[in-house]
Amino acid sequence: MCELMSRFLASEGFEVAYEYDGISGLARRKTDDFDLAVVDIMMPRKNGMDLLRDIVADAVFEAEPMGKTVVYSELTVCFLMADKLWISGALDNVIRNGIRHTQTDSSVDINLLVQEYNVCVNIRDHGEGVEEEKLEHLFDPFFRASEAREHDGSGYGLGLAIVRRAIEMHGGNIVAHNHPDGGLQVDIRLPLTE
Repeated sequence: MCELMSRFLASEGFEVAYEYDGISGLARRKTDDFDLAVVDIMMPRKNGMDLLRDIVADAVFEAEPMGKTVVYSELTVCFLMADKLWISGALDNVIRNGIRHTQTDSSVDINLLVQEYNVCVNIRDHGEGVEEEKLEHLFDPFFRASEAREHDGSGYGLGLAIVRRAIEMHGGNIVAHNHPDGGLQVDIRLPLTE
């Protein structure tokens, strides 16, 4: 099993760092921009609904004093192989960005559902959205969609790049697009497990 997993990871640009007890190990993905991804090959099975519910509870607490809400309208019981720290951090980052950019007296809307063999998390804010030509760079390291944020001390433009790496480490993908009714929507897809 480990040899098969090692070959698969190598074909996807990962390097297996070591094997532990012949079953588990670490893999590192080499990229041109930065080398971040270290992931457990045999990750534990997690309930996606429970992970998201905990993150949303914290986000609700953060959003309320700003006159904003976090609403999840559909949560489906589903399971994925995931490192809780990486996936929770990725979801938390996207949700907190949504809170930061949504308008006062509006919400960040979250859905978790199952589509084919994927767990899909959709996070939409009710802010101004992002200029179309900047959307494709939103997950690039050090990229900022707004020049105004460069001087407000809110970070270095690495958060969404790290989110993308965390999602990719789990065999998923992440895309952002402007919602037709306004605001930015981020769609995260992760492989479903039984």
